[in-house]
Amino acid sequence: MLSLGIFTLNTCFMSVSFNSARKIAIGCILLLSLGCERKLSREEVGTELKKAMLAHLEKTPYFDSSKVHIQILNVVYFEDKKVYNCEFKVSMKIPDRGLDTIGVMTANISKTFDSVYRKN
Repeated sequence: MLSLGIFTLNTCFMSVSFNSARKIAIGCILLLSLGCERKLSREEVGTELKKAMLAHLEKTPYFDSSKVHIQILNVVYFEDKKVYNCEFKVSMKIPDRGLDTIGVMTANISKTFDSVYRKN
């Protein structure tokens, strides 16, 4: 057996394999924890879709929250492979001018709820 000071060739290989096994185990645990995504209920998906659409409407350049009040009343959606196909009932109020209207908007929203593509 080859001896290098206090370390022998055998103990060097054992420490390398132990460290590698520990790294592999930690990597597997991280991979499994990231890969096991919680499935949202239908109500939670609807709530997230409403939040995404409201955020999209409020970030338009001409939106002034002091003059226009927007509320998403309900959402009907279909879960496709990459997006949610949605139809929203939206209430818009402009108190200064006494305007109050309810309309329908359609949009595709990504599965991560961060991208909204309006259809009309």
